Amino acid sequence: MKKFLAMLLALVMVLSLVACGQKQPSGEGEGEGEGEGSAVPAGRVEVLMWSAAGGSVAAEIEAAAARFNEKQDKYWVTYTYQGNYTEVYTKLTTTINEKDLPALGIVSTELVGTYALTPGLIAPMSDYCKATDEVWAKLNGNLKAIWGNNGEPFCYPYGNSFYGSFVNADVFAAAGIDPYEALTSTKGIYEAMKKIVDGGYCEGGIGLDSWGGFVWYALAANGIMFMNNDNGRSGIPTEILIDTPEVSNALYDYMYYFRKMQEEGYMMTYGAVWGDEVLPAFGGGKIAVATGSIAASTRILNAMAEAPFNVAWVPHWSASDLGHAPEGYASSGTGFCIVDNGNEEAMQGAYEFICYTSEEENAVNLSMATGYLPLSEDIFLSDTYQDYVKNTFPAAEKAFYLQQNASPEAKHANALNPINNACQSASAELWSAVMADPTLDIKQAILDMDTKLQAELDLWLTTNT
Repeated sequence: MKKFLAMLLALVMVLSLVACGQKQPSGEGEGEGEGEGSAVPAGRVEVLMWSAAGGSVAAEIEAAAARFNEKQDKYWVTYTYQGNYTEVYTKLTTTINEKDLPALGIVSTELVGTYALTPGLIAPMSDYCKATDEVWAKLNGNLKAIWGNNGEPFCYPYGNSFYGSFVNADVFAAAGIDPYEALTSTKGIYEAMKKIVDGGYCEGGIGLDSWGGFVWYALAANGIMFMNNDNGRSGIPTEILIDTPEVSNALYDYMYYFRKMQEEGYMMTYGAVWGDEVLPAFGGGKIAVATGSIAASTRILNAMAEAPFNVAWVPHWSASDLGHAPEGYASSGTGFCIVDNGNEEAMQGAYEFICYTSEEENAVNLSMATGYLPLSEDIFLSDTYQDYVKNTFPAAEKAFYLQQNASPEAKHANALNPINNACQSASAELWSAVMADPTLDIKQAILDMDTKLQAELDLWLTTNT
């Protein structure tokens, strides 16, 4: 029955999840994978993993699985790449026979709500551990908000990413600007870029990672919720709140100042390819700021290798400086979910492997190989990671403690959102339209997005409630 309910959801959502599926921000661990595991030794319980991770993240997961398989003799983790995050979800919800399902899946932060609201898909972490158990209790507060549900463990983070801006600290110092004070809203970004470019401190201002999801992180920084029922945290969301003054005014500020920056020459043209255009422009000192994910830090450092400069990392700005300044920062990245495939031994093995990945050796290796931040202070303060901070990426220290000290309230986390991909697609369309047409009525475009997303949510509710 569980699979038939899930299939009903998948049939309705395939168009919005696949046809409108969004790319990950630059530096995130989605991409082509290679590993397909090896034969399961006799007497072992296979823990099949379906992964969307690629590149260095996939390499680290496979290496951790190999070490886990070596250190104990009960479970055998088999890593398989199944496509991007949307494709993994679709395959999970359209596989009819439970015996064909994995025990372990990899999910992005943005899709936690979609998984949480899919009937019978996930066995919550709270079935295996308490919120007071060390494996959960040690996590930074904002990670608990993202990966938990009503204060209880739900899924578990693996790669702790963080959206914001890489900043040429030398340029900002010369201009007399504190990036942590200035880059807190789109208006603040505009004023800083204007001063830097007009003052001749840098040739260009800012280059954007043109991913549709950033707008929702900007709202989270303000604690502004765009769905009712506390962004789906206190109940299934039934209403899109984008047409309310609080949300629509914040989104207007967000779009208005970025369009103003582009029109006045303080920003690279929206849609510039991050890896091919924004990254080399920042690394070559041509622009002062490059937005994106902190998981791209290794690529940033490599890009500036020929002429290094000091780099700061500033968390994602608020959508607006109306109301209060940023209090919280929604973490991003990737994590694990235990799939309810009916095989209790395999599901227990999945939990054991999740715990293993949170141990120092595995967590430190991942952070240094990818640029992801540590999940907890004990990993951050380990000798190996501190050496990395000191000699490779000093900005990681400020970023880690900003995240740790941020509000852990759920209003600063991603919404538990059953139509996440539709939201990302709609915000990407809003970005593109506003930046391409200087005469477009931003306020009306925002209201049109509200109408579109309400129709998507109503469709989901019709199918699932």
